[in-house]
Amino acid sequence: MPTRLIALWDLVLPLGLILSLMTQLRPEDAPVGPGELLLVLWLIPRLLVVLWNYRLAATPRAFFDLLIFWVIFAASLCFGFMVSIVQAQFVDWSLTLHDIISYSLLAVLGAALTIGSESPQRLRRLFRNTSLVGGAAVLVQVLQGQYAPIIGTLDLWYWDRFRGWCLNPNQFALFCLALGALSIAASENEPSRQFRILTIVSACITFAAGFLAQSNAYNGVAIIMVLGFVFAKILRATPIAALLRSTIFWAVVSGTAALLLTAIVLTPALRSNANGASPLFFMRDKENTDQEAALRIALWTQAIQLGVESWYLGRGPGPHLTIPTSLLIERREASDPLNLVHPKLGLAANFEAHNTALELFVQGGALATASFLSLCLMAFWRALRSQADGLAIGLIALVSFGSFHVIFRHPIVWFLIVGALSAPKMLARNRAPSEPRQTIRRNGLNSRTPHADENPGWSLQT
Repeated sequence: MPTRLIALWDLVLPLGLILSLMTQLRPEDAPVGPGELLLVLWLIPRLLVVLWNYRLAATPRAFFDLLIFWVIFAASLCFGFMVSIVQAQFVDWSLTLHDIISYSLLAVLGAALTIGSESPQRLRRLFRNTSLVGGAAVLVQVLQGQYAPIIGTLDLWYWDRFRGWCLNPNQFALFCLALGALSIAASENEPSRQFRILTIVSACITFAAGFLAQSNAYNGVAIIMVLGFVFAKILRATPIAALLRSTIFWAVVSGTAALLLTAIVLTPALRSNANGASPLFFMRDKENTDQEAALRIALWTQAIQLGVESWYLGRGPGPHLTIPTSLLIERREASDPLNLVHPKLGLAANFEAHNTALELFVQGGALATASFLSLCLMAFWRALRSQADGLAIGLIALVSFGSFHVIFRHPIVWFLIVGALSAPKMLARNRAPSEPRQTIRRNGLNSRTPHADENPGWSLQT
């Protein structure tokens, strides 16, 4: 396939990753939307090319890591499903089938991204394309939310919280967090100055727009993520001994500590002065925060209880928690914005745990939870060793955000995980071709020029 055609075709995947989270764009009552269709459209020819040119010796390590994970995860879901049958649990088959299809699509997507000798270079290009297309999509949503917030059934605001083309603000916050991490990773070592500037601008737009969602989890995680990336780069660039003696370093540390202390001291006062609206656009009022905290504690308690009652094996794919009574009462009294879908009360439980690890514990037991956390830890370690700090910090941020939301089924999250797992391979593919080492005589001593492979760092050039 010609190089230009491949580059053009690889714009389909970023569009699919982005639109898969824009669930307001789905047709009414449709199980899939334009994002999922674009992902399948990109996957079919990609898989045909991979199968035609497949060579076992060229299969990267990241593929086998993902294969082992999905085999273990599928086994854990099977064990959980058998527990549901033994315990005679009511199951919503439509939701169960939805999860099975989602997991299958994610497994195939990971395989298609990792297999092939050209995958490392292609993955770098996909990161850059996703950053640029996603940043443009976020900018369009923010402008539409300002000047035309309601078009037909498309409502970009959930009361005073921005949700863009997503169904709820937390989904938009997750999108901004994942896209911001991808943009940082894409700009980290981008050789083209123009593309580096564009990806940095995309990251800034994305992180700023995420605060409009007023998600408490996003606010804390995004700030810590950016600070963590800056500190990681400082540690990379400066020897530890010189860094500890640096006045600038300690000034930054002292300033950060002072800002955190000021925030801790002033936040209660700012909240107490808020009458119906927050004094800062990204702060939530105390009443809503307390209600959400109580709801999550109730869901987490129920999830742990269900996981233990299933003998730590889970109950199979699909949601298994009952809707809390307090939430049902709140929905009866409130008039929801347009295009908002809530789980309905029925015979089968259909609510999630609002925590990724606990949701996996409910579905696949301790085995599913341990396998996913192990995969994330492995991906983080590889990215860190490959000096891909943007990917490493982004993984930490997503896992932290997943402590309050379920992030497991979103393709853009798995795109980041695949990138972190493939970081060493991308590093090796991006190095210059090996050149013969030369010996130079200097001051009577033999010295040699560095080998091309001794140049550390992960570059995203194509």
